[in-house]
Amino acid sequence: MNFLADSSFLATSAPQTPASASLNVSAMSMGSRGSSRTSTGRRPSSGADRFIANRNSMDLELSNFHLLRDSPFTASSVEGAASVEASPVATAAAAESSPSRKRSRAEMSQLLFSEAAESSILALKQKVVSLPLTTVDANATSARTVTGKTKQTMRVVPQVPEKTLDAPGMHDDFFMNVLDWNSNNLLAVGLSNSVYVWNASSGSICRLLELKDDAHVTSLKWSEADNYLAVGSSDSSVAIYDVNREKQIRNMVGHQGSVPALSWRSHILTSGSTSGAIHNHDVRLPNHHVGTYSAHTGAVCNVSWSPDGTQLASGGNDNSVFVWDGVTSLSSSTPAHSLEGHGAAVKALAWSPMQANLLATGAGLADRHIRFWNTANGALMNVIDTGAQISSLMWSKNHKEIVASHGLPSNRLTIWKYPTLQMVAELNGHQGRVLHMAMSPDGETVVSASSDETLRFWKCFASAPAAKKSNQSTGVLSKCAGQLNPSSLAAAIATSVGIKDRIR
Repeated sequence: MNFLADSSFLATSAPQTPASASLNVSAMSMGSRGSSRTSTGRRPSSGADRFIANRNSMDLELSNFHLLRDSPFTASSVEGAASVEASPVATAAAAESSPSRKRSRAEMSQLLFSEAAESSILALKQKVVSLPLTTVDANATSARTVTGKTKQTMRVVPQVPEKTLDAPGMHDDFFMNVLDWNSNNLLAVGLSNSVYVWNASSGSICRLLELKDDAHVTSLKWSEADNYLAVGSSDSSVAIYDVNREKQIRNMVGHQGSVPALSWRSHILTSGSTSGAIHNHDVRLPNHHVGTYSAHTGAVCNVSWSPDGTQLASGGNDNSVFVWDGVTSLSSSTPAHSLEGHGAAVKALAWSPMQANLLATGAGLADRHIRFWNTANGALMNVIDTGAQISSLMWSKNHKEIVASHGLPSNRLTIWKYPTLQMVAELNGHQGRVLHMAMSPDGETVVSASSDETLRFWKCFASAPAAKKSNQSTGVLSKCAGQLNPSSLAAAIATSVGIKDRIR
């Protein structure tokens, strides 16, 4: 079989006749192209298998055009015209060389194949386009697009809370902070005019205090060591309780409004008031008031000392965030940095436990953004638009992630990676806006408090089994409520305020 008959670009092949045989002999003597072929019309075999092309990857019309255009077997270039005319294949080649066909091929080449004139016959029609990588977390309801070449592995975050507790009397007030969890695994929650302490290790519970004269709890905060609980109230006072003895040991006055914000730095207790003043108290001294920070023009929504105790962050209803130098002075009217950019009240403040001088702040419904700041120079580093009111922020102790609690319109929790700002999960379940959050001492569980009067416990940051630590309580509260298991929690609370336990 000759070269033309062996080509896959012709629909039929001519039978081997004397005329066609003479065509092969004539072709073999022509030019440099034929000089490298054998007497059978094939190139010398190299011993390798033939390459069989994938027709789906070829432009067959373009390939046929190039093959016929460059073919030496045409009526004008072949000696022995009588033999060519006697061959059906040669007749077809001669037709391809007619003036009309030449004009047609020239127009086709100019209009359609000008860019591909010198291209290879076996070529892809289009270049491969690199698309952005879309990573979908199966445990979250939304997907985010992440540009990159490698798919990122998302860890699994349970979408259902481990347990849910009823909490009647939870005020639907954005400007309060009435939930905290200490290093001894004791959870304190303020419900109306009372504070309850739950031992998460034993399940025991106690009503620690009950305010009088229509006052209600506006803030609470555990001390860094031992079981001392500071409680701010609507009557402008700040009290300190020894939970082991279930006794108030200090009552401090001086504010001109209710006290919605508290933070400890060793023996210094800092309190923020709706008047805009921030008081620093040395709880060891009879004259406890040792300084005032004054710069806010509206109510103070929250205060938070940095992990090393050198800086105090304060957020206010005036949409401002101030960073105070706690080393130089405990009394000043000029903050070290004024962090501007939020468009609503700033309640959510969180210092990174892994990176010094990294502060995350979150604001209300008119703003909806989480902002990340370098407090060494006051520079804004990153921003996330969460699409909802932000009531609190907490950094993970086990992962480079941050969890946010949201009010309207989503009423959920969201977890974000840092610094990529990629959403890890969103946790739904609350029927009202989420007002407060607290984290267990092992850093694995986050409890959220909502205006729907429930507390929900989420396993947000589970660590590897080898990294888990035992968080056994010291056995406090046994005198108040006994050693109760979680199933009898309802009976213990019902005796005081009627809270019923709904473990799901």
